[in-house]
Amino acid sequence: MSAYPSHASRTRPLSAAVFLLLLAAISGAAPLAACANNLSDVVQSEAGAYIGIAIAFTILIIVLAFMAGTVTNNANLLVFYKDELYHLLFSVVILLGFSTIFYFSCASFSYFMDTTFTSAFASAGVSNICYSGMESPQTVATCYFSHLESQMRAFVTLALRSSINNEMDSTLVISVTNPVSGGVYLPFTAYKRTYAMQYEMLANAFAMPALVSLSMQKILLGFSGDLVKWLLPIAFFLRILLPTRQMGNMLIALSLALFIIIPVFYAINGAMDQLVSNQCHSYDGNPGFIKDAVMGDCDSGTSFWLVARALPQAFFLPNLTLALVVTFLSGISKALKVIG
Repeated sequence: MSAYPSHASRTRPLSAAVFLLLLAAISGAAPLAACANNLSDVVQSEAGAYIGIAIAFTILIIVLAFMAGTVTNNANLLVFYKDELYHLLFSVVILLGFSTIFYFSCASFSYFMDTTFTSAFASAGVSNICYSGMESPQTVATCYFSHLESQMRAFVTLALRSSINNEMDSTLVISVTNPVSGGVYLPFTAYKRTYAMQYEMLANAFAMPALVSLSMQKILLGFSGDLVKWLLPIAFFLRILLPTRQMGNMLIALSLALFIIIPVFYAINGAMDQLVSNQCHSYDGNPGFIKDAVMGDCDSGTSFWLVARALPQAFFLPNLTLALVVTFLSGISKALKVIG
């Protein structure tokens, strides 16, 4: 009797894992209609067909390697066939595990929003404008960023309009002249040029870059689902052969990040911004940190508070999310490399 386990005994744990993952995916699908729709959009598109082609192509390679190895009694081909069969089964486990992880992440996100943020919104006296209980992370994150983008666009429009109006008003000059002694010129509204420069500086140096950053992040959230439709098939094709298998693992990890990690963190960041949206007046006391003679107070459309809220969402929090995504990609790709 051989000291090594048979091929059937080695693949039996994988078969059990496939069955358990399938049960987990089916059991989590019922209460998460929004997440199920997002995932079905990927599976039922061209991506599902291409993944099926990749699996079928792998099966064809396995069959040809087995036939050639059996006929020629080539040990290398037989080892190659067994290795490819193992990785094919592991690819199926990854495919089923992707849906399971997705549903589990949606359930965790919903639980977090329903418990922690619901009580936080109630304590702050703010209504959650983007989450009612059944939305997916992609939908919630896109809603928050659309809201922030519209606020910054309105700020930039109003600030630049105010800058132009103040610039024009600053040119008003009243002159009193007589032919003998000459005249006196009085620029009564020259101070408004300073107002115009302040509006222009805030709009061009802070609000406009924040608006561009928020718009780009919203675009990323919008096409991340479409990008996953092409990344997953490419990843499973790359997993067929050993030299490109690591790149396939990296693309699978990137798909998970685009479909789960980035939307979840962006949705949480947007919820935190919504929580502090009505706290401006707590900083508008005496002395007021927000109230300004030019930009106005908390109720103004050009308030400093609007810019202060947008800057973390536009620059700091995306960098934090990027660092977490890079760490996630490194960890998942290494785990997939070790396991299969």
